[in-house]
Amino acid sequence: MREAVNLATPDLRTTLVASILIICFETYHGNFELAGRQIYTAMQMLESWTSKQAYTMSDPLKLSSPAPDIIEDDLIHAFVRLDLQAMSNNADQYSIAEHFRLKDAAAAVVESLPKEFMDITEARNYFNIIARRVVHFGRLLEPVAPIHLVGERPRLSHRDIFTAHTSYVAEAEQWMAAFMPLFVRTRSPENQHFLAGATLRLNYLALYTKLVHFLDKNESLFDNEIVNYREMVNLAKILLEGDDSVFAFDLQIIWSMDIVAMKCRDPLLRREAIRLLTSKPRREGVLDSLLTAKVHLWLVGIEEKGMRDGIVPEESRVRNFGMKLDLSNRVANVSCEQPIPGNGIVELRRLQTTITW
Repeated sequence: MREAVNLATPDLRTTLVASILIICFETYHGNFELAGRQIYTAMQMLESWTSKQAYTMSDPLKLSSPAPDIIEDDLIHAFVRLDLQAMSNNADQYSIAEHFRLKDAAAAVVESLPKEFMDITEARNYFNIIARRVVHFGRLLEPVAPIHLVGERPRLSHRDIFTAHTSYVAEAEQWMAAFMPLFVRTRSPENQHFLAGATLRLNYLALYTKLVHFLDKNESLFDNEIVNYREMVNLAKILLEGDDSVFAFDLQIIWSMDIVAMKCRDPLLRREAIRLLTSKPRREGVLDSLLTAKVHLWLVGIEEKGMRDGIVPEESRVRNFGMKLDLSNRVANVSCEQPIPGNGIVELRRLQTTITW
């Protein structure tokens, strides 16, 4: 890799392939921060390269590589998927200004979204682009860490935020409408894309469940997604059945079960999501199932102290979750906020703990 970088004309493809190997090695050993940095650096190299080509990733005639004879489509899409994973694990390397710019990336590709997908690869590539836009937009709505306050923060009016949110929801729904006929065709276990179709549907439900509530302050509104939670758990069971692997390059069940365990307050369903995370300890990209499960056991314990008649009231629900990892010691410093009793949801108190895995 060092030789490739130091060439007079650097071999970008060799560098990217080496980066993937490093990312797999670091994530397998739990070094998520190092993997996140590697992903971010590779994405910067790809963006710099594509900007100098004849057409860019936003060209509706190409979903990814502007020069597939140099850098093939699969390699670029691999990093797009890795980038999504990194941002899903709080290993966010982007500045606020970069989130602001990338929330609109590949707009022309989204505009070219077909009415019906003919194959899994096409559907997955479009989903990755839509999901990446959504995640960058979501990051703009979160509390800003001091390290990201570099330069002036781009400003979005309430009207701009509402308009953008409506647009992203419509994009996601349009993608699912195009994918649904293909998904139905893959529902036979004998179909070669049975598991791939289930994975895409599961990832969509996870993304959509969070997306539709981006602007909601009331956690109880997540209860409206109970049908989606049930389907997500059932799809996760399908994907785990007969799968004894301990490492996967792509997101499969951890991200979705993380969302069910955090946002679904049905006691049995959220515990089933946690059970699936611990039933077969695994890492998917930069996500760790055991760490995720332990975090949610702590959060469930906090919320259910205030449970009444099997329901977690709004004033007992946590929000503004955060996590910092001490990778060398396998320690996670986890925090959240919960309304102060007797004050509705106006005033919040900060809760934190240390988790080892």
